[in-house]
Amino acid sequence: MVFVEANSDSLPELLQLWKTAMIAQSLRPRTISERIRVVMSIGKVSGRAPETLSTDNNLAWLASKNIAITRWSYFIHLHLFFRWLCLIGRRSDDPLAAVPAPRRPTYTPRPVTQSYLDYVLARPLRYRSRVMILLAGYAGLRMHEIAKVHGRDYDPVVGFLAIEGKRGHLAVVPLHSDIRNVVQDMPRIDWWFPSPAHNGHIASRSVSSTIKQCFKRHGISMTAHQLRHSFGTGLVEAGVDIRVAQTLMRHQSISSTVLYVRVSQEQQLDALSKLSITQEGQDN
Repeated sequence: MVFVEANSDSLPELLQLWKTAMIAQSLRPRTISERIRVVMSIGKVSGRAPETLSTDNNLAWLASKNIAITRWSYFIHLHLFFRWLCLIGRRSDDPLAAVPAPRRPTYTPRPVTQSYLDYVLARPLRYRSRVMILLAGYAGLRMHEIAKVHGRDYDPVVGFLAIEGKRGHLAVVPLHSDIRNVVQDMPRIDWWFPSPAHNGHIASRSVSSTIKQCFKRHGISMTAHQLRHSFGTGLVEAGVDIRVAQTLMRHQSISSTVLYVRVSQEQQLDALSKLSITQEGQDN
């Protein structure tokens, strides 16, 4: 098998078939690319066609990864690949079927401090960069959702934005009044963030990189996705009901929203202050 880049049009036939199958499932391009990249990587390291790898091959490669979340995500990608091979009759067994998945590390919310967000927004920024930061930090949009906002998706009269989220789920959300004031000059009949090179919208990684660099220039190290954590945390800290926060973050499960929200010490102390302790008599 010849190994090529995961986003190449000259993928090996089997991986091209898998790519087509994932596209038919309406999976995100980034998800498809990452799954193919992982499968190609283990094949390259092993010196074998990925579809022929044994249980030992897979475990040795996974064990070579130093980060727990990497081992967990790679295991999931490989397991899905082998299960697909079994479904189409290219393998009679899944070499990872009897292998327990690596333990997934506890997920900890990492919101960007509000003072950092306010500081960056108060600095001179390019117009498009400011809009990206606002959509991530005050509307909770994911990077791929920001990348493909189109003028027709936004109704400036009522201030609502139509969003195509994960797995093609559609939602219509209200924008904060401050965002509405900023985006009034964005294109009405074109992509908000066009890419001349691709004759369409920019890639999600471009949004992520732009936001990250804006903060880095001011000495703040963060990932763009942390702004979504900030959005969820900010809502709850402001007293918004968790179910309302779930709706605004467009999570299907409230358990997903909980993962994004950090409960501050002030909130914990405030909760305790609402308890009343009845003391009857005195201790001897």
